[in-house]
Amino acid sequence: SARADLMFRAAQVIANEEGDTQRAIERLGVIVGLLPTHGPTLAALAASSDDGEALNAVTRILEPLYRSSQNFAELAALYEKRLRADAIDPEQKRSDAGVLARLYEVGLGDLGRAFDVWGRLFDEEPENTSFQAELERITDVRGDFVPLAERYGEKLADIVDTDLARVLASKVALIYEDALGNFEAAASMYQKALEYGGNEGESLAALERVYERTGNWAALCEVLAKEAEIAPSPEEQADYSFRAGDVRERHMGDVQAAVVFYREALERV
Repeated sequence: SARADLMFRAAQVIANEEGDTQRAIERLGVIVGLLPTHGPTLAALAASSDDGEALNAVTRILEPLYRSSQNFAELAALYEKRLRADAIDPEQKRSDAGVLARLYEVGLGDLGRAFDVWGRLFDEEPENTSFQAELERITDVRGDFVPLAERYGEKLADIVDTDLARVLASKVALIYEDALGNFEAAASMYQKALEYGGNEGESLAALERVYERTGNWAALCEVLAKEAEIAPSPEEQADYSFRAGDVRERHMGDVQAAVVFYREALERV
């Protein structure tokens, strides 16, 4: 301990009087190797981690120590600093975020914070399917689907890629439909997905399913009519028209409108 104290004072001189932070940190690392529990050294290293230029060197010293002692809270705090560091390159940021998320999830058992880490990455790169997959995996484990629906839904306003926006809107809609049982919100989001263009058939099929489940017969008829317009074959077009007529007749009691759809069905084949 006395030797560690002397080495620590020498490191302070190097840092404060000579201004050589990197060499001082190297000396502190030597002290940790000799006496991992030397309090002043650990405190000095923790303080140095606030310096972005020294952060990598501090991490190399403290990470093995924190892992061996299973001090995952301090290690997570260190990686939070790494994510906030200026001039961090995107690839390194993804790597550090992955480490941090695993620390929260596995080391600390905090799925909420792990979700937040992946959410921060998703906010910056919503097109990254790996980030989406991690958010969805954690959501399944937690069984709390509201945060994911909100995260995806709030990001839609910032996305210019209509294909990506349609995919995310469809995911939000499916959460509302299957996980939350909010069919009105599901229909609204499927409608939004439809408005983004692209795979109309998928969005229409989803709307058809929701409207049929909720007994929204008028809306179902409109969807079936649209499906008849885009169906690839005359047989499929006729089937949608016939189904629209059946809904009008059996569920809405509108025989006159049903006849119109039946006639369309016959004309298509």
